[in-house]
Amino acid sequence: MICGICGANNPDENSYCNDCGAKLITPPVSYQEQLQQRLRAGFNQGQENQQTYNIQNQSTMQYTQPVRQQQMVQQSPQYHRPVQQLNVQPQMAQMSFPQQNIGQPNISKKKGKAAGIIAVIIILLLIAGALLFFLPLLINGRLSGRYYSKDSDAYIMFDDGVYAVYSNNGGLEFGTYELDGEKIIFTDLNGSKDYGTFNKRKNTVEYGYNFKSDNKKAGFDTDIDKEYLNSLKFKIEDAAEEALEEEAAYNDARSWNSDYYISGDMLETSDMEYIITFADCLGYSSDDVLSYLLKENYISFDLELNIEKNVANVEFY
Repeated sequence: MICGICGANNPDENSYCNDCGAKLITPPVSYQEQLQQRLRAGFNQGQENQQTYNIQNQSTMQYTQPVRQQQMVQQSPQYHRPVQQLNVQPQMAQMSFPQQNIGQPNISKKKGKAAGIIAVIIILLLIAGALLFFLPLLINGRLSGRYYSKDSDAYIMFDDGVYAVYSNNGGLEFGTYELDGEKIIFTDLNGSKDYGTFNKRKNTVEYGYNFKSDNKKAGFDTDIDKEYLNSLKFKIEDAAEEALEEEAAYNDARSWNSDYYISGDMLETSDMEYIITFADCLGYSSDDVLSYLLKENYISFDLELNIEKNVANVEFY
């Protein structure tokens, strides 16, 4: 029997090769017949061994390969050398594997991560810039409270459409204002108009001097403007006497006490016929300064009527 590992000829009854010790496997019958014919033809031993090895590799590959793997594990240490001499490298060299760029995915991931971080930083910077620009507008966008000047002893009070300019010596100016964008339109008690500017972001007012907010609520002095109060006194007395010329108001005034104490929003909410007529004659609904001073309790006045003589007298408190 021919050994499938080293090609040595062994007796048919052998289970293992006398030369290399490999386990012998009985080849197919067709192979034995072919081998006997070649031996009878008179091939020499060297040619016989080589051709036998080649024929065995071609026709019994399914038998020899498992034997080689088994012998590499199971054979005794003295037979390790022949097994190691098997030329298996060429078969390994012929195997091909798809080429893979192992480092590329990691590089792509790192680039993607860096790009994401940069994008987040840019978004945060944009949000911070927007807050720096718009937050002062949200906080300081309303013209209200007290504004003081570092260049003089003057300060301005703004509250619900009414303004007052003061100095350490007392009131300087009083009236109403309108805000048109950043332009302030001042209208004093005499009807004269003047203009200033309001910087919403810095919360400052430019009106002759630069006035800066001190974040204090407007609080007008009690001596608002004596000149204004004097002119207002005459205006109220004229309106009170004019109201007595209306019959319904006159009859209402005769049925009630001729002394009226006016404060708060009484001129706007009273259901007394005389008070309603008096408010219309006074033009109360269009007098922002007077309505503001009354509602905020900066002023109140006592209206005393002499119905027989159609005379009115006013005293402020």
